[in-house]
Amino acid sequence: MRTIETNPRRTLELEGMVGPPVVLRERAFSAIWRRMKAPQPWRVELEVRATKDLDRLPVDVADRIRAALENLARDPFRRGLDVKMLKGEPNTRRLPVGPFRALFELDRVVRKVRVLRVPDRKDAY
Repeated sequence: MRTIETNPRRTLELEGMVGPPVVLRERAFSAIWRRMKAPQPWRVELEVRATKDLDRLPVDVADRIRAALENLARDPFRRGLDVKMLKGEPNTRRLPVGPFRALFELDRVVRKVRVLRVPDRKDAY
């Protein structure tokens, strides 16, 4: 086992590496740490209604919505996503994609995004 030391308080142990300890800068340490501890992406499940909504849309719009849902699956709590809770609907959130809204629920225990519907903005609320 090899230990990478950045300062006395932070060390990183790597299995299978042979040789003396290497001193890395803090930036390199955090890049290695992110790769080792990268969280698993969330699983996206489409309800029957959401699948029908996507099938009715033009192909380019449906592809944009699918790309937005894949982006959401990486981390639904990331900054930069315009995700908001819906009033009056417990645990239901919306993700705007152009004139459409993806309405979904999050299950934090099993890391699942369940897409309920993908309506037009005027019909979503």
